[in-house]
Amino acid sequence: MWWARRPTTRVKIVPCVVVMAVGLCALNPPAAAETTINAVERTQDVSLDPFDPIWRRTPKNSVPLMPQTLFAPRGGGATTEVVVQALRTATSLSLRLEWGDSTQASAQEAHRTEGFDDAVAVQFPLYSQEALPSPFMGDLQHPVTIWHWKASWQERLDLPAAPPGERESAAQAGMASAHPRTVRDEERFAKEPTFRTGEAVGNLFSQPARQSSVEHLIASGFGTLTTTQAQPVEGRGVWRNGRWHVVMRRLLAPQDAALEVDFRQLVSIPVGLAIWDGSHQERDGMKSVSVWQTLVFPRRTPWWERIRRLIAPPAGLPTASVENHRIQRHAGIVDHGQRVFARLGCAACHGSEGRGGVRNPNALTAEEVPPLIGVAKRFTEEELKEKLLQGAAPARLDPRAPSPGRWMPTWHPVLDDGELEALTAYLVSLVPEDVEAW
Repeated sequence: MWWARRPTTRVKIVPCVVVMAVGLCALNPPAAAETTINAVERTQDVSLDPFDPIWRRTPKNSVPLMPQTLFAPRGGGATTEVVVQALRTATSLSLRLEWGDSTQASAQEAHRTEGFDDAVAVQFPLYSQEALPSPFMGDLQHPVTIWHWKASWQERLDLPAAPPGERESAAQAGMASAHPRTVRDEERFAKEPTFRTGEAVGNLFSQPARQSSVEHLIASGFGTLTTTQAQPVEGRGVWRNGRWHVVMRRLLAPQDAALEVDFRQLVSIPVGLAIWDGSHQERDGMKSVSVWQTLVFPRRTPWWERIRRLIAPPAGLPTASVENHRIQRHAGIVDHGQRVFARLGCAACHGSEGRGGVRNPNALTAEEVPPLIGVAKRFTEEELKEKLLQGAAPARLDPRAPSPGRWMPTWHPVLDDGELEALTAYLVSLVPEDVEAW
C-alpha cells in the first residue's frame, strides 16, 4: 500500500486531520443532552466550605443553560453552563455549584439603582407526581420549591463579628457609598419595632443581620414566588479566580412537610438551575436557566440481589423480524421524545399531550398557545426542528396591544441531536383521536 512505502506523509496527514476536527468541534460544540447528577454517599459531615477537600473526590456534572425567553421579562444567557456536585450523608444533602463570572457583584453594587446581584437558584418539584412541573418555576397544578443564594446576602454574613449595632452600621456602608447623599433618620424612635415594620413582620430583606445567604421559597409559576416561614437551607459562596463556588445544604428531613421536599426515601428527583449575572443587568426573569435534570441518590443493593444478578441466566437471542425491530425502535424514539417533552415543560404552554387550551392574550392564534395535535399537517419535520431550535415570538392579534405573554423558547442550547430527533418524532406522532376525519 502507498502509505506503507511513504510513512512520513501519513504521519503528517493524520495530525492535520485531527487538528481540523478539533477546530471544527470548537467552532460548533455539540449541545449537551440531559444530565444525570449522581449524588455520592459520605459518612462524614460536609462543611459549607466550597473548597473542602471532600469535593475533590466528588464527580462533577456540567449542566447547559439557556436564556429565559418564555415569559417577560425575557433575557439572560450570560452564563452558558454550571458545574454541579452532590453529596448526601445520613442526615443532609449538599449541592456545590460552580460557574464562570469575570466580575464579582457586591452589596454596594446591588444597592445601586442600575446595579444587580449575582445569584444562583436550585429548584425541585414540591410533591412527587407523575407529571413534571414546568421547569420555569412550576405551574398551578405542580408547585416547586426553590433554594436561592444571593451574593449580597453572603457579603453581609462575611462581615467581621461585631456587636449588633456596629454590625448594622457596617452593613449600611454599601448603601451609604452607593448613595452618598442619603439622609438617615437618627431620632430616638427610629430603631423601635413600631417604626421598622419590615423587620418586625419578619421580612428577610429588612433584617439587620442575616442567618443564611440562602432563601427558601415556593412557586407555582411566574409571579408567584413566595418565601416560606421556615428557612431550612444553609449556604456559603466564594468568588475566586473569576468563578463563583457556592455550597447549599439542607437536612434530609423537612421542617414543614407541606412546603419542603422530603429527601429521606427518594431514589431520584428532578432538579432545575438558574443563574443571574449582576454585571450583565440580569435580575428577576432575566436569567440563565436549565430544563429538568435528574439528581440520583445512591442506593444500596442487598447482598442477595447482587448474587442473583451474578447467577441470572443470559437473555435469549432476539427472534423478532427486521420489520418488528424497526417498529420497536421507532416506538422507543417516540417514547424518548415524550420524556423530552415532559422535561422541557412543553405541556405548560401547549397543554397535556399537546392538546392546547392554554390562554395567551393577544396572540393571533385565537389568543391561545396553538395545540400540537396534527402539527405534522402544518409543518415538515425539518421545519419543526428549526422552530424547536430557534424559537419564535407569537404574532399579535392587535398590533397596538402588548405582546402575548408566552413565547416559544430557543431550545438549541439544551437539546442534543438525539433529543431533537426524538422530540420531533413525538410531535409528529400527535394526531387527532379521529384519524379518519383528520
